[in-house]
Amino acid sequence: MSKKEDGPESRKSDRKPVTLITGATKGIGLGFADEFARRGHSLMLVARTRKELDALAATLTEKTGVDIYTLEADLTAGDGCEAVEAAVRDQGLFVEYLVNNAGYGLAGYFAEIEREQTLNMVDLNIRVLTDLASRFLPGMVEAGRGGILNVSSMAGMTPGPYQAAYYASKAYVNSLSAALAYETSGTGVKVGVLACGPVKTEFHSRMGAETAYYIKFLGLQDPVDVARYATDKFLAGRRLIIPGVFNMVSALAMKLTPHFALVPFIAWLLKLRGPASGQRKSHAVVSASGEVSNWEGGLTYRPEIIVRPETLDDIVRVVKDTDQYPAPVRAVGTLHSPARCSADDKGTMVDMTGMTKIVEIGEDTVTAQAGAIYIDVAEELARRGLQFHVNTEIGNVTLGAMACATTKDSSLIESSRYGQISSYVTGMKVVHPDGSVHSYTEKEHPEEIRLLRSSYGLLGIVAEVTLRVKPMTAVFVEHRIYTLAELRDAVPNLVAQNYALMMYFFPFADRIVVELRREVPDVEARGGAFGWALRNAFWRKWGPLLVLAIKRISPSVAIENALIGAFHRIMRRGMSWFIRGEHTRPDAQIIRYPDNPGPVKYVFSMWSFNEKKFFDILEGYFKFCHDYDERTGYRCDLPAVGYRIVQDRNALLSYTHDGTVISIDPAATGGEGWDDFLKEYNNFCSEHGGMPMLNQTKHLNAGQVQKAFGKRLNEFEAARRARDPNDRLLNSYFDEFLGAGGTSGELGKDAQAAASADD
Repeated sequence: MSKKEDGPESRKSDRKPVTLITGATKGIGLGFADEFARRGHSLMLVARTRKELDALAATLTEKTGVDIYTLEADLTAGDGCEAVEAAVRDQGLFVEYLVNNAGYGLAGYFAEIEREQTLNMVDLNIRVLTDLASRFLPGMVEAGRGGILNVSSMAGMTPGPYQAAYYASKAYVNSLSAALAYETSGTGVKVGVLACGPVKTEFHSRMGAETAYYIKFLGLQDPVDVARYATDKFLAGRRLIIPGVFNMVSALAMKLTPHFALVPFIAWLLKLRGPASGQRKSHAVVSASGEVSNWEGGLTYRPEIIVRPETLDDIVRVVKDTDQYPAPVRAVGTLHSPARCSADDKGTMVDMTGMTKIVEIGEDTVTAQAGAIYIDVAEELARRGLQFHVNTEIGNVTLGAMACATTKDSSLIESSRYGQISSYVTGMKVVHPDGSVHSYTEKEHPEEIRLLRSSYGLLGIVAEVTLRVKPMTAVFVEHRIYTLAELRDAVPNLVAQNYALMMYFFPFADRIVVELRREVPDVEARGGAFGWALRNAFWRKWGPLLVLAIKRISPSVAIENALIGAFHRIMRRGMSWFIRGEHTRPDAQIIRYPDNPGPVKYVFSMWSFNEKKFFDILEGYFKFCHDYDERTGYRCDLPAVGYRIVQDRNALLSYTHDGTVISIDPAATGGEGWDDFLKEYNNFCSEHGGMPMLNQTKHLNAGQVQKAFGKRLNEFEAARRARDPNDRLLNSYFDEFLGAGGTSGELGKDAQAAASADD
């Protein structure tokens, strides 16, 4: 390697040599500072916090007597590295050794992490490290001594799903270090790279990865031990430094294992499995021009302000500050609702996904912040041998949404009778429209809890939820295929045998697949994982993907319908053959959908019907689908789904308030014709006495809602007005329905008369 004749003053060999350590006040960097000082090296310590730098400098000076220089700097700032070089030059120093330790990681799905966070991480882990090496390596080569130790990771030896950009950044560090070590051979300069395994520092919790399995299975090394080992080996001239025999063996195994086999295992180790979900997208506050779509992309909201609270006080501030946060103020979770209930154009959207902490898990309850994701909490409960009473398929929803909106799962007849999650809510902490905070419990405030369970955020913003849980109980599951006539005869017997019923309707084949579930007490919940995984994979990705592929390749509608019909036949047989188990884990049926599904998704809408009239209505639905297809050429390309849910009066606006119901929920991949189909389907359902779900039924009108809920809607509106007289939380969607319930409106009178006639 050639030497440059001239260079900055910082390269001159007559200046005082120091070891420069970035990120020196925490973790491994702190260990390096202690090790180099103990060996008599003068230090230049760089970190972002002056207080911590001063405390460390004082401690090291007292312990070792070496000269300590400090620089408070943000290395990711545009002039951060230049400031380091200037400080070295101005104090008459020469960087003999450079320890590039500063860096951090990000955990979670790459698509969910804010782009700015990813770029900041790449900037620190790659650009800053490269910049500092470029500034100080020439001086070392010119002097013929010193060296660079880059702190990397074993992460740089493999792709790392769920920490993708971090793993890639460390691959760069490993590669650069190896190349520089070769280039500097014979110059007297050492270049080494520390490729450590997991270390016991704040690194993992800062990126939200403490729930990943690698923490549990790989263990954490002590940062002091790692720094001591790395310093010894680096000064001795080792280029690749891997502390620990286990890590050395693992590194060799990773080198020999092809990526197609290694990467799935790494993904299993890195996947987040608890409520700490890593660096998810943070909306913070955005401009009025911002657009937010619901999960499936069928709705777009244009709020004036989007705020992401992280504390209860943040919510209170938003509700109270009417100037900065205009009405309506609407709390949202992951925006899975297909109905336009979540927010409004203009107004304030309160993104609750910044509040995800599990507060307490007891013997029979769990308390968590409203933004906690249902499947995350379910997985944490499972680790303790507990489960939710309702294991709803859509696992990405937040507890706050589940606590005050309608949900649905087929009713287990034994200990988990109700099919609605809100029925198991025993307490809520609520920020009311005036900014006051109240905690309600089922025992002390039964009527308030009954109102809140179907309040849709109109009575206050739910900040914390307490839900009943129970010991993990095994579930028997199997699938049977019926014709409509056979199902009509079979259901009474199935119910008598305590089966929970979920159904898949195929109107163009006159077939129904029934998913039968029944609790199996006193048996360990195990097995059936393959069957549930197969079912979940169908709804999560492969079902919609295959249907979309069929549509793309089909030259005509007739061929498309024939191919989709054949696919449906395979689906029915597959469910009856493979999705079964004697004692499966109940939480295995919860599905973690991608947060951004793109075109590969399914869309749905929901209505329920009195069980006594259901089979006549189902026959009418099959005919409706045939007639609609003949008139328009449109048919749903995925099977409709139905659930049997027992009577439940735990919420004022419960859709099973008047008796046990069975639902018919059309599903499709969306696209042209879907919304028109739903509008006519809504008319069909309303004419047949159906009950909609206000957060799950798309394209409702005021007459349909008032006919379904009648006096209960008026009762809720009276309660809402008493608690929110200034309509701070009322958006246009609910205003249309609740306004129709007033005694002064003609629409309200007509709808009430229709509801009374039905009663």
